Amino acid sequence: MKTPAQWTAILIECGVSLQNAVQWADSFAAELLESSFSQGAKEIDDFLANILHESAMLNRVAENLNYSADALISLFGRHRISTEDAQRYGRTDSHPAQLVEVANCLYGGAWGAKNLGNTQPGDPWMFRGSGLIQVTGRSNFEYLERLTGLPLVKNPDMLRRPGPEALAVAVHWWEGRVPDAVIGDVVKTRRAVNGGTMGLEHVTALTDKVGGALA
Repeated sequence: MKTPAQWTAILIECGVSLQNAVQWADSFAAELLESSFSQGAKEIDDFLANILHESAMLNRVAENLNYSADALISLFGRHRISTEDAQRYGRTDSHPAQLVEVANCLYGGAWGAKNLGNTQPGDPWMFRGSGLIQVTGRSNFEYLERLTGLPLVKNPDMLRRPGPEALAVAVHWWEGRVPDAVIGDVVKTRRAVNGGTMGLEHVTALTDKVGGALA
């Protein structure tokens, strides 16, 4: 078990800013224990490398929906948002992005209901990507609420601020979604988290840093 001071030093060595390291250190000391993981300490470096990447080094615990109109189409495709809506709601030279409307287009409608369980008015924005692992959609919040006992559906902002709740949810998500068999394999672990290899280069470099910091 590591102290908050030790976690502050570890996070800084991994590349986290001093401010973020201090802000999160108590939560890491409380939640990031060997007993938190089915494979014990050997999982911590894989876990930490991935959440640092997903959270932009603990800088982001809520999805940034400030996409340009062109980025909305290139990243999500016309099956998720029409060209007209991308121009209407995305960031352009003439207006800022309309974040709630962007969320409604990307995470609402038939696609959002089928893939994310977003069936209620307001769900796409309320359950936008949140936390250290970017949990998205009502069904995923409900799943993690059942695992943790935290009132995540009623209070999704719990994941959008630094604290032990956000870290506990990330650990439970990891234990539920990342098979023990892939632990130690950076590529397979990344696929389990991301569905692909996006961010693999950064996660690989972070895994090396984390391993050294935790040694």
